[in-house]
Amino acid sequence: MRVHIDEPAGPIELTSFHLRGWAADERSVSDIQVSVNNMPCRIFRYCRPDVVKAYPGCETTGFSAFVRLADLHLTDQMDIAIHSGGAELHRRSLRVAPGAVANLADEERSRLHKREWVLSRVICVRCGGCLNTKALCESCGHAHADGGVLDFIPLEFKEPQLEFNGAICSHGYDETVDRIVGQVESADGMALDCGAGWRKSVRRSIVTTDIFPYPTTDVLAVNQRLPFQDEVFDAVLSLHVLEHVPDPFGCARELCRVLKPGGTLLAVTPMIVPEHGFPHHFFNPTREGLALLFRHVDGEARIFVPELGHPINGVRTVLDLYTNSLPAPQREKLLALTVHDLLAHSVADWVKEDIATAMSEDGRMCLAANLSIELVKRG
Repeated sequence: MRVHIDEPAGPIELTSFHLRGWAADERSVSDIQVSVNNMPCRIFRYCRPDVVKAYPGCETTGFSAFVRLADLHLTDQMDIAIHSGGAELHRRSLRVAPGAVANLADEERSRLHKREWVLSRVICVRCGGCLNTKALCESCGHAHADGGVLDFIPLEFKEPQLEFNGAICSHGYDETVDRIVGQVESADGMALDCGAGWRKSVRRSIVTTDIFPYPTTDVLAVNQRLPFQDEVFDAVLSLHVLEHVPDPFGCARELCRVLKPGGTLLAVTPMIVPEHGFPHHFFNPTREGLALLFRHVDGEARIFVPELGHPINGVRTVLDLYTNSLPAPQREKLLALTVHDLLAHSVADWVKEDIATAMSEDGRMCLAANLSIELVKRG
């Protein structure tokens, strides 16, 4: 069996890390097991098209594990081991940076503070009852804990579309977010980062939700049915999330419902970017669409273009995916063109050229200027 660890490749600098790799074998890869410092890890399997292409005829899998240093027998060295059938197949030893260990105690205190704060402000997803300090509903007894994470995903949403598919959301905070969070912290308030993904650190003043239990996730929840009581947060953040939900209007209403009067909501959505699945991608609102999402809110709204939302980001991202969706000869041909060359001919002319016709079908779908749907209704 062939196995490989893609990451981590260097010293462990944070209090949690992503362990990612792949396996390929002529027979089976179903028995892959991962341990860190002799502690078994929960691994998530997903398709790795690059590995499938490299090893045709083999059974392949990608695997990921998300590891918190607080859950380990911690030393100054991290030993990662891959096993199958009782045999060790691969081992990697990495140094743990002193700063990562030093931050553990503060982060664990922040987790406990947030857990206590949340439990007094959430409702049971089954009956709407209140929860006790053990995350049990006082009315129906339903448990809302999945290990160290509070779990408020309704049963009807626990389907394969919520499973990890290899993509990680880890957008950082920009100056606007830092300003809003700074205002919340100065008032000793709490902010909600809804659909936060994986953050680099645990912050005492920010409750994070996601559909996947990242190491920095406080609450498992779906955006269209948030478990929080009305008007409990001083600020609400929805950063690159609303395009990934099937009901953005319902989600927008929920974000506003849990925001206190006078609180600040910041929603960031894409417009001119390729289709990207995390785990799905549904809508790219325009400025009018974004205003429509939050039209029910009585308050002042400012729609603006953040620094990384500049049109040059869209241009570069589109060109990057376009060139990588072409075979090598057409890729080099496209890269040799100037912007002037591209604009000198009409779209009707370009779609007949090989730099258009040779594009992969997946690339066409991800970057399509228009999409059509044709259907025949059953009688």
